[in-house]
Amino acid sequence: MNSTSPSGAIFSLVLFLAIGGAYTAVAWQTHRRWGLLGLAILWLCCSAAYGYVSLGPACRQPLACELGDPDSSFYLTHVAPVYAIVGALGFAAGSAVIHLRSRSRAADRSRATDLALGTLATLGAWIVGTLLGSRLIF
Repeated sequence: MNSTSPSGAIFSLVLFLAIGGAYTAVAWQTHRRWGLLGLAILWLCCSAAYGYVSLGPACRQPLACELGDPDSSFYLTHVAPVYAIVGALGFAAGSAVIHLRSRSRAADRSRATDLALGTLATLGAWIVGTLLGSRLIF
């Protein structure tokens, strides 16, 4: 699906909202159970996974980056780290919302507003990170 078409853009937005919402829900439970250390480990793992998964569409031939194509050095050294940073920014924003909201009240369960705020913070940071990151890549 082409992300420049209206249906592709809507699909991408829904996908990113779902990923941000899922991260926020898991981050809330992780923070409740293991505190900041658990949240930091989740943030690090999700950021690395986001960078790796985002690398696939960036490659002209998805397997070229993994099989040692001459272009793979560019993708691995310039593109993947930028995507990992974009992921880290988004997940950090979601984590910050979770941490701040959990400190402001002592509720055991997340509320819908907490999930929405975390999701929107994650998505907003991804958008800003992507805009800034695209200048670093090209």
